[in-house]
Amino acid sequence: MKKIIVLFAVFLNLGCGIPEKKITEIRVKKVDLEITTITRVNCEIFDLTFQDYKELKTYVLKEKNIMDKVKNIIDSIRPSQKKYDIDVREKVIIFYSDNTKDTLCVSLTGLTLNGNLMQLNRKSLEFINKL
Repeated sequence: MKKIIVLFAVFLNLGCGIPEKKITEIRVKKVDLEITTITRVNCEIFDLTFQDYKELKTYVLKEKNIMDKVKNIIDSIRPSQKKYDIDVREKVIIFYSDNTKDTLCVSLTGLTLNGNLMQLNRKSLEFINKL
């Protein structure tokens, strides 16, 4: 009988869990991925470096299918064992329902999540590059 009560309590707790963190909006700032700069651009100086470029595109995405795909990519990527700096050409800020945010900085060859180099497959990187 005690086992049944314990199992029942576990199932009740699972049902009353923390609500899922959902993406509410994605802000994208990007320049041509192959644009040449004198020095490597890191995430912290992306806005300052490209603020006067007329090629800088800024927009907001709220399409559910895109937000779901980005969420799946974020959930699947893992930290990279490699150590190198990417040359950033795209900055993607992801806003969540719990008022938190993540920042992706993207190049042709890599991606950082909140400043950490991540490993991901080529198909996912290409999707993020096309945002």
